[in-house]
Amino acid sequence: MQVVKVFPALLAVALLGACTGNLEKLKTASPSGDITAFNRALGNEYQALADFEANRMLDWPDAEHYAIKTLAAWSGQDVQPDEPASRSLPQNLISEAQQDREILVGLLNEGDWRSKRPELSARAQVKYDCWLEQLEEGWQTEHIAACRQDFLDAVAELLSARASAPMAQPAPQPAPTQAPAPAPAPAPQPMSFTVYFDFDSVDLSAEAQSVLRRAARHAAERDILEVSKAMGGPGISVAGHTDRAGANSYNQQLSEVRAKVVEEFLYELGVPEKTVGVTARGETNPAVDTGNGVRELANRRVVITVN
Repeated sequence: MQVVKVFPALLAVALLGACTGNLEKLKTASPSGDITAFNRALGNEYQALADFEANRMLDWPDAEHYAIKTLAAWSGQDVQPDEPASRSLPQNLISEAQQDREILVGLLNEGDWRSKRPELSARAQVKYDCWLEQLEEGWQTEHIAACRQDFLDAVAELLSARASAPMAQPAPQPAPTQAPAPAPAPAPQPMSFTVYFDFDSVDLSAEAQSVLRRAARHAAERDILEVSKAMGGPGISVAGHTDRAGANSYNQQLSEVRAKVVEEFLYELGVPEKTVGVTARGETNPAVDTGNGVRELANRRVVITVN
């Protein structure tokens, strides 16, 4: 791993024969015909990473590691993200790496996102492994940043998909022999939409803008102006949040600015003015409970609730 990249001229020849058995198999391997779309996509992502490490970086141990994971995924096995403990990571990043893995695995398991969004789920897992590898090596800062950003982008898209997923509908009940009197239609339930922000940022990403467009469409379908009149106040609530990195007072102001940015964008999308109420929660109500000073993507958010 690191030693190979520090002394490639001395060790490449010695390690090439010992560390490329599965890389050789990969040259003629292909996905099994009956595997899931996720396993196919996961193998494709690991294959691309194995090729990069072998052919561009001459990192035979890591290339072999990813070749093994490629072959396992293509054969239908359950291939999990690497454990932080499997890498020699900087001490100050071990906790963050473990928390990120827990978020990733939780997202993939919750709501069966491996089946719903196989390519995105596969990309999130492989970019996480890539980030761990680059952290362990610790010398190519641009590769560390690129793998990290690709991982965060994929997780943010999964989080956004989860936030906007429709609620599961109950199974239909058999019709009674004698139909009862029709019950009054149930009142529509509030629907929440969540957008996420980069660290110390108030800029709306393209994905965040897409989520807000869905929220605005839902508000129009609900006739939010009439809802607000019936409620005697704003029919849409916008709550800004931050993670726990930075001073509490600064985070309170940052969460308010984020909420205001979302409010103004909703108005630009045609949401009637004065139908939006804004609150700022700062770092007091995290989606993921972390220690003080910890950067956490899932906590850097604004939650939009359409009543």
